[in-house]
Amino acid sequence: MPNPVLVGPVPPPYGGVAIHILRLREALAMQGIPTTLVRTNGHAVAMVARVLTQTVRAPLVHFHTDEGNYKSTILFARWWKLMNVPYILTTHSFRSLNAFEQPRVRRALHSAYASAVARIAISDSTRDALCANLNVDANSVHVIPSTLPVSRTERTAPLPPLPSAWQGAPIRILANAGRLVRFNGEDLYGLDLVVDAMRYIDNPHAHVLLAVADVVDSSLLAPLEAAAAADQRIHLVRSSWPLAQVARNAHIVIRPTRTEGGPSLTLAEAAQLGAYTIGSDAVERPATTRLFRSGDAASLAAALQKTIADVHAGIPAPIPQDDANIVQQILEIYERAGLVSTLNTPADV
Repeated sequence: MPNPVLVGPVPPPYGGVAIHILRLREALAMQGIPTTLVRTNGHAVAMVARVLTQTVRAPLVHFHTDEGNYKSTILFARWWKLMNVPYILTTHSFRSLNAFEQPRVRRALHSAYASAVARIAISDSTRDALCANLNVDANSVHVIPSTLPVSRTERTAPLPPLPSAWQGAPIRILANAGRLVRFNGEDLYGLDLVVDAMRYIDNPHAHVLLAVADVVDSSLLAPLEAAAAADQRIHLVRSSWPLAQVARNAHIVIRPTRTEGGPSLTLAEAAQLGAYTIGSDAVERPATTRLFRSGDAASLAAALQKTIADVHAGIPAPIPQDDANIVQQILEIYERAGLVSTLNTPADV
């Protein structure tokens, strides 16, 4: 049986797109559909060679991309079109870049999306941004959330080594950054807001764990290190592991991002695992999330204080409703893309 090829970042590191691919692969396997993974991590030249050679005879390629990978999207789309390989593009965010002001870049990206057999965006806002920047027909873009259920791999992973003070704290708070990077001059993931919010909270039992994976801008790391040294309730760790087991051990999970492509896989998984969730109002959030004004540390502190009081009172976190069958929606797109004969047994066709 020809296998669909999933192309994108493969963990580690365990960023949101990588976790989505891990969960998608497991979910498809549970449907009896094996997949081949081609990773876009690592050295650029080796990565490009790997993708070009390992997808040249693929029956279907499912490429996971965003605005930062626009050059790869253009290059790979041209290759797959030349090789007559059908491909699907899932866009996980589409923030405007200076490069998109260049007509030749917009034309090339428009062509890449127009030639895809299907286009998926993980949220309405991502679809709208994609269509506005590239003049793509909104009716041709499927909106399918990236928030697949937490995978068996994540649920069975051992708890990583964590600070004992955080593990033993009566109130355990978690915030993470897949990358320490600036957006419009500020910390994209908003960990600085968490540090500032903790200054408003005098509860000695509330400890926060700041889990940082990649450091793109080292100037953002020093203030976090200083805050952890000055406040024994703040713990900074470098993470190279999935967050699910850590979120399961947290009472509260914060997503203070100043912008992102969708409601947040981090918040969705934390709610699945029984934690309270707090998120900035920069983008849409899961219904169970308590919101604060994006970029406002005092507003975050107020949301934290209310949530800490709920934890102290023994009030259980809200239970999220089940998402629509995300895997089934993707399978239907695969079938329309021409894989129907490979997804069924001869008796079913």
